[in-house]
Amino acid sequence: MGVAMAKPMVIVSSFTTRYNIEKKCFEVISEEESRCPYCGGALRYRNSRERGLLNELQEKTLYLLRRLWCEGCSHLHTEIPVIIQPYRHYASSVIQDVLEGGGDACTADDSTIRRWRNDFNGAKADIEQRLRSAYVHETGSPAPVTKGTGTLDALIKREPRWFSFVMKLLICHGHRLCTRFAFCPQEEAVKITGTDKPVGKGGIFYDKSKEDTG
Repeated sequence: MGVAMAKPMVIVSSFTTRYNIEKKCFEVISEEESRCPYCGGALRYRNSRERGLLNELQEKTLYLLRRLWCEGCSHLHTEIPVIIQPYRHYASSVIQDVLEGGGDACTADDSTIRRWRNDFNGAKADIEQRLRSAYVHETGSPAPVTKGTGTLDALIKREPRWFSFVMKLLICHGHRLCTRFAFCPQEEAVKITGTDKPVGKGGIFYDKSKEDTG
């Protein structure tokens, strides 16, 4: 069994929400024209699915996310607003606060917080390489790197919500992400776990692709 790879998705940063009384959840209404990150093809609405999101107090809000069919390569993408971190139950802003050394108000257990930090720190080198590649693809120019500061560090200083910004940049340029941590590629996951199988709680191996959290 190989490392479970992320399901196809597109990330939107411009959106509004509308409460659906019948379904008791918030509909996400994109203000962007999403394109397939794999082939650039046009996307058409197929159906919707619910997704829960926890704040720092573990209070859950339900969102209704669209699923979009690519006419070019036939991938079915979930359209995710930047407030949601793929394969994490907590909001992106909560995880970013923790990664920055804050997050005192976060009520996630200590093991979860340690895992966020360890997984992110372990994937930093690969994130940097992928960011430079995405920047070159986007602009046609070398990524800006100053002495002692990489592209990721520059974005952390420049973007108030850098975590969501980086996530969208990578996914929109077709980088497939591992379910162990949204920025952790397959080869990095193998390095961390020491195996080609995903690790679950208590060291039990399981296929996280069957865990519908994306």
